[in-house]
Amino acid sequence: MTEEHEFAFYLHQLASKEESAFEEFVELYTKQTYVYVYGILRNKEDAEDVVQEVFLKLYTMNEELFPTRGENVWYYKLCTNLAIVGGIDDEKEVFIA
Repeated sequence: MTEEHEFAFYLHQLASKEESAFEEFVELYTKQTYVYVYGILRNKEDAEDVVQEVFLKLYTMNEELFPTRGENVWYYKLCTNLAIVGGIDDEKEVFIA
């Protein structure tokens, strides 16, 4: 299974609201998500907060809002949007490449 297919598999498992799937997703993708969000915010504490927001959003999101394809793009767009919103709320500089 490729990395992209593995990510899609875990994301779809997460959509099913299985607690074990959520825990596994968080364990597997926390570091990767943090690195991505930190690259936008360039602030450790803010990046940690946004990562928590991302996982909370995924945990509480309705199953029909999860993508059926393009899961990686969808996930990182979610991360980007939450980082930007956090940056705007705190009136901090946000770096988009």
